[in-house]
Amino acid sequence: MFLKEEDKKVEKLLLFSSLKEKEINQVFQSKNSFKNGVFIVKHINESDIKFLVTFSKKLKLSKPKRNKIKRQILHILREEVRDLELKNFHIVLILIKLPQENFFLELKKNIKSILIQIKNV
Repeated sequence: MFLKEEDKKVEKLLLFSSLKEKEINQVFQSKNSFKNGVFIVKHINESDIKFLVTFSKKLKLSKPKRNKIKRQILHILREEVRDLELKNFHIVLILIKLPQENFFLELKKNIKSILIQIKNV
């Protein structure tokens, strides 16, 4: 399928990259953080949008399970960032607890509430 030029630009914006070490340090040094039931979220205002998804050591997940969850979270983030038109943030999501039921839907609900809260800051 061929994309129009404007669709390619939008698609390129949605392929955000991960944070670099220097950027991660800046995010962790900032005081902008909060916790919901599933995630600890740290964020700062920056010139572009970048994410880092990491896991608490207490979860003790196998590598394939972590990778699957990370892919799901990034998929949800791409959708929600596009819907909310969120820009100019570096965000670190630390998964501290796995949802028990309706795993994907619970993640989506939590991530959407996080992004709305960040947007309103």
